[in-house]
Amino acid sequence: MESIYLNVVLTLVIGVLLGSNAPALRVEFFKGISKISIPFFQAKDKVVLKAQPVQHKVGNRYFDDLEIRLLQAIIQQDNDGLGIAHLNTLMNLTKLSEENQRQRRHLFLKELNLKLYLIFAVREGITRIESVSDKRIKMYVLNDKIESSAIEELIKG
Repeated sequence: MESIYLNVVLTLVIGVLLGSNAPALRVEFFKGISKISIPFFQAKDKVVLKAQPVQHKVGNRYFDDLEIRLLQAIIQQDNDGLGIAHLNTLMNLTKLSEENQRQRRHLFLKELNLKLYLIFAVREGITRIESVSDKRIKMYVLNDKIESSAIEELIKG
């Protein structure tokens, strides 16, 4: 029972020390085993976050290779769009179960749509529409608000 009170008091003391504004105060734990030094920050030390456009670049590119292949395939398609079978082939999902394919397509397109939103400020940059020939078939197209030339320019870097 005494050890519980001791633990509570030690936790309180450590919390007060960590929360204090003492300049350059350092606490060393486990003196005999290893030393961990934790600097304390003063109240004037504030982190300022500046709004920077998120750029997922590798070299001079915003998108990874799979995203580039998908965007190029969507741009090359007519207004018909890119079918699910073609998308599965591009993403190398053909050997997976239908449910697993659907989940991976969803996560991939969600991430790509987020990147397109950060770049173009257009929600759902890649949208899902019904096929002209069969309403049950879904096709993926580039949003009308995003110019395909702008995508090609980003892809080229």
